[in-house]
Parts: sequence; C-alpha cells; structure tokens
Amino acid sequence: MPAAIEGTYKDRDVEGLLDIYFYRRVGFALAQLFARLRLTPTGVTLLSGIFGLAAGHLYYYRDLGVNLLGMGLHIIQRA
Repeated sequence: MPAAIEGTYKDRDVEGLLDIYFYRRVGFALAQLFARLRLTPTGVTLLSGIFGLAAGHLYYYRDLGVNLLGMGLHIIQRA
C-alpha cells in the first residue's frame, strides 16, 4: 500500500477488512481527485448527498442494471 494512504487508517481493531482494502482506497482516490479539482469540503458533501439520493431512487426500479448503477453510486457516496 502507498505510504500516503497509511496515514488515513484508524486503529486496526476498529477498521474492518472491507474498510481497509476497499472503501479506504476508493475514498483516498476520490479525495485526491477532488483535491486536484479544488473541490471544497462543502462541495464534496453536496456531491455525496446527490449521489446518495440518486442511488436510493435507482433502487426503486425492478431492473438489475439500474439497481447495479444505484449500488455503484452508493459505494462512491459511502467512500
């Protein structure tokens, strides 16, 4: 793992494996992207809320492809 991401970890007793090996990496990559785009913390929060609302809406439909798109948005929103 890159050294920069190591500084973002909590105590290993409270971090789950999914957090360490998936969500933490996705979140770190998104944080680096938003920093390059000069997106403010308020902008990131607003974007996260929009993604969460869109994901919840896409769960309503009975179409697996649409539901998977919602799951992707939910994962990005969670990270």
